[in-house]
Amino acid sequence: MANEFVVRKGLISLGGITVPHRTLSGDYTLTADDCAVELDNGGFTFTMPDLQPIDGKLYILKNSSNSDIYIETVFGQSIDQSSSPFTLSAEGSVILQSDGTSNWIIVASKGSSGSGSVGATGATGPTGATGSTGATGAAGSTGATGSTGATGATGSGSAGATGATGPTGPTGPTGITGPTGDTGLTGPTGITGPTGPTGPTGDTGLTGPTGPTGPAGADGVSVSYYRYNARTNSQTPPPVNKQIMWNDSTQINSTILYISHLTIDNIDIDIFLALIKTGDNLIIQDQNNSNNYQSWIVSGTPTIISNDYVSIPVTYVTGGYSFSNGHDIILAPLSIGIQGPTGPTGANGATGPAGVTGPTGAGGTYTVVSASTTYNASSTTGILIIKCDTTSGGFNVNLPTAVGNTSTFVIKKVAGTPTVVVDGYLSETIDGGATAGIVRIYESITLVSDNSNWLVI
Repeated sequence: MANEFVVRKGLISLGGITVPHRTLSGDYTLTADDCAVELDNGGFTFTMPDLQPIDGKLYILKNSSNSDIYIETVFGQSIDQSSSPFTLSAEGSVILQSDGTSNWIIVASKGSSGSGSVGATGATGPTGATGSTGATGAAGSTGATGSTGATGATGSGSAGATGATGPTGPTGPTGITGPTGDTGLTGPTGITGPTGPTGPTGDTGLTGPTGPTGPAGADGVSVSYYRYNARTNSQTPPPVNKQIMWNDSTQINSTILYISHLTIDNIDIDIFLALIKTGDNLIIQDQNNSNNYQSWIVSGTPTIISNDYVSIPVTYVTGGYSFSNGHDIILAPLSIGIQGPTGPTGANGATGPAGVTGPTGAGGTYTVVSASTTYNASSTTGILIIKCDTTSGGFNVNLPTAVGNTSTFVIKKVAGTPTVVVDGYLSETIDGGATAGIVRIYESITLVSDNSNWLVI
């Protein structure tokens, strides 16, 4: 019985192949275990599952009611390249197959407006003269084969022409193991924060102790990035999986970011989102154009909605770009470490006066500034981080004199193609050269003084 579509007690027989069958009377979201599903009450909706993990999966859907039902997809996926709901007419049926990326392919369908349904196939009786062929009705879309009817009386007309063999129904698929998702790219290693320089040792007494070592400078920063979609048509949490939301339609006026625990690569980063803290820097950037970005500072303690999303209080810093709904973006958290503890003081010597204690090294506090044209650094203490944007053209960062300067300078290129040139004061050098260059985006150099020239650490 080629192409026969028969329901038998929870199973469907399709061209001799039997698959599980389920009959429902209301809205239903399909699972990977379903195959043939029948809805016997109109006006309701089938929702297709995420097709990416079930490449090649087939579903047979039947509307046994006398009114339309609707078939919808998850966000960002389509049916025959259309994102609109698919209407399955009364008494209609459709076979859909996953292409493993973003589209459900219509393999076959039967609507309610074609020619009359194909007559039930009678059981084979004794061979007799074949009745005359009836007039062919107007061609309609092929419907599912009806159940076998009672054997009709054998006609006595002249032999009619043999009808064309109908197409063989599709083989029911063996459930396949979904493909393993691609491993996300390893984020770039963050720059190591500079160690505050140790103050010079004072004059040594006859047997006096060495003065205490100054406190360590701030720990370095660490950067990874994760892929998301932007959602801009709502400002109310929770975000849909794989999306980032802003709490203001004018994105740079937002004070809270809502970030899903699932990335676009279906990676659950709940544990990493929980590490974000007050003072950290968040970069949101166009996946395809580094000039399109927003920079934020975390202004309060994030709220973790376990296994769902994180709500992060933020203050806008720079960037200015506004993303459209569905825009492919990346999130790069920049975590600033805390200052290490001061080392213990050495034991006193047995005799003699204590030597003069050297000055304490620079602390781990820092200042962040942005530059897009020539910048003249003037700091003599502390840590100064200079973010350079060469979108409008290359420029120089001019250092102050190294003599008596205890500052640490971190100079980082955050945008643009031209080079940032770092220039020493007058004839002072940088690692023995007159200048140093920063070519790639997110490349940086860290400089300290040896009291005569500048050293890259």
